[in-house]
Amino acid sequence: MTAAKLGLSDGNYYDAVILRGYTDSSGGNENALLFSKNSSSVYHSQYAFGSTTTWGTMYKFLDSGNYSSYALPLSGGTMTGNISWNADSHGIYLYRGCRIEKYEGYGPTLISEGNNTDFYIRNNTDRTKYYKIIHAGNYSEYALKINGTNGTADGVSTLLNKLTIGTATPVDADYYICQWAGGGTTTTYYHRRPMYAMYAYIKSKAASDFLPLSGGTLGSTSRTATELNI
Repeated sequence: MTAAKLGLSDGNYYDAVILRGYTDSSGGNENALLFSKNSSSVYHSQYAFGSTTTWGTMYKFLDSGNYSSYALPLSGGTMTGNISWNADSHGIYLYRGCRIEKYEGYGPTLISEGNNTDFYIRNNTDRTKYYKIIHAGNYSEYALKINGTNGTADGVSTLLNKLTIGTATPVDADYYICQWAGGGTTTTYYHRRPMYAMYAYIKSKAASDFLPLSGGTLGSTSRTATELNI
């Protein structure tokens, strides 16, 4: 039987084994196994019961000699087409050191090395540079948490020193950063407090150390402003 008659284009001749397991078309189609007389190619096809001209699609059997033309071997290989998937239910799963790389080295490479959860982007213009992808499991190594629990004194000092320097005299409605009043070493929260609160604090401390303009007592002796030549 010629390849042309079977709808094949390899130019070979084939032996055919026809399987007809029922006596009429109610049992379904007939099956045919086709063996090339010039190579190891084997095909399966179906055709309508009793037909001698209408062959169905030829399905080639894969074996150790031809499978790499249709599927990637376990040792790896090159795909010439694109991969697409339904993002709602499927994905690409990587196992131990696998990588997704754009063909011929152009563009970045996504790499996973060893038994860990980290992925890296490699710069293919300088293949010695790797950049770790930051995710929920490792971000605290590189970024300050929202609650600040992984911050350091050096880090806070560096951030504060990034502020611009102001030279204008503050007014009562301006704010400064200060600890919770009366917090001591236990309530170590910080918030904004108006400048007039600082003035009130200084005035309360000075009341026992300075003589007011209206007069007062120096030591145990009362003195007036006139006596002090003020």
